[in-house]
Amino acid sequence: MLEIAVFVVVCIYLQIIINRDKRDRKRHEQIGKALDKEEKRRAKEEKLRSKRIKHPKVCYLDDYRLSPQTPKII
Repeated sequence: MLEIAVFVVVCIYLQIIINRDKRDRKRHEQIGKALDKEEKRRAKEEKLRSKRIKHPKVCYLDDYRLSPQTPKII
């Protein structure tokens, strides 16, 4: 009789552990997905930041550094 009670207690304990592990695994997967999404967003943002645009009111500091000529004032 005692063996059956110990067996039942062990089975219940294992069920509790399995449910806790499932919950933790789901949470870790969500965190991993969020990190991947954030990394993709940052890469996209950096790509947009490094892209040069052509607009009359936009000038880049690199343009002045690389330019050997002095700017002409009209």
